[in-house]
Amino acid sequence: MPWYVIVIIVFVASVILSVFISLPLYLAIKTTHPIHLSREEVTSLWKEKRFASEYDKTLRKDITFTMDDGYIIHGDYMLYPGSKKFVICCHGYSVNREAELEYGLIFYRLGYNVVLFDERGHGDNAPFISTMGYLESKDLNQIIDQVKDKFGLDSSIGLHGVSMGAAVSLFVTKYRSDIEFIVEDCGYVNFKNVLTMQVNKGHLPGVIFAPLASFTSKLLYKFSFKDASIEPDLEKIDVPMLIIHGDIDESVPVKNAHILNEKLNCKHKMVLYHSKHANALTDYRLDYEKEVEDFLASLNSD
Repeated sequence: MPWYVIVIIVFVASVILSVFISLPLYLAIKTTHPIHLSREEVTSLWKEKRFASEYDKTLRKDITFTMDDGYIIHGDYMLYPGSKKFVICCHGYSVNREAELEYGLIFYRLGYNVVLFDERGHGDNAPFISTMGYLESKDLNQIIDQVKDKFGLDSSIGLHGVSMGAAVSLFVTKYRSDIEFIVEDCGYVNFKNVLTMQVNKGHLPGVIFAPLASFTSKLLYKFSFKDASIEPDLEKIDVPMLIIHGDIDESVPVKNAHILNEKLNCKHKMVLYHSKHANALTDYRLDYEKEVEDFLASLNSD
């Protein structure tokens, strides 16, 4: 074999090996270390969407939650006079509690106390990796306990989540059965499938690189992307749920909503025409608010 053929083979093999090492490493690091927006930046984004609801800002009281590992999570709450009904709002990837304020105010106007919090590594919290709902759902489990300890064990707890926050709301059902309801907005049931789709969109074989990225994450952070999944446990969920999803969501496909509905046979589901990821409230505000109100009313009538 001529020497130059050997050189070409070695070069091509080196390039392929480099891709198989560097791309999974890039995906693992990029996924677990998102670019975080400040609370001010998120508030500004809502204003750009012409969302800036007037409310009494003195209603928001600061609160912190201390996790079992000592990590401190920052948040705030709004108490509705005389109510024992709470909704805990879970934000999406890279944003913070300000992204959930507009949703929280819907519930507040309907007589609910509202708890907003920053997930690990987000908002006012100390730096930490994102685990796409795995550790975050364990945190939420402890937050629910601490809300009940502070405001009364007779407090009822519902959840609202958008994107990763919706996944967090789903995942926490692995740990408890006392959740009154979940409003699940464009969440995923299996993060590795979402990553596979995103890699495919880059014209690379996601079926190969997503598992490699998951393995790399496990080596680096002791967290596998397979951990961020509720899919094997879906049929165990026994919580009233409102499913909301845009039909042209390119970040988390609407297929996730269909999987949820198929497994849980939800009575309340809203698939919104020509709505992108996490844009449901922006695109269909009145419909969104009405659907939430009707859903909550149905709980009281059952």
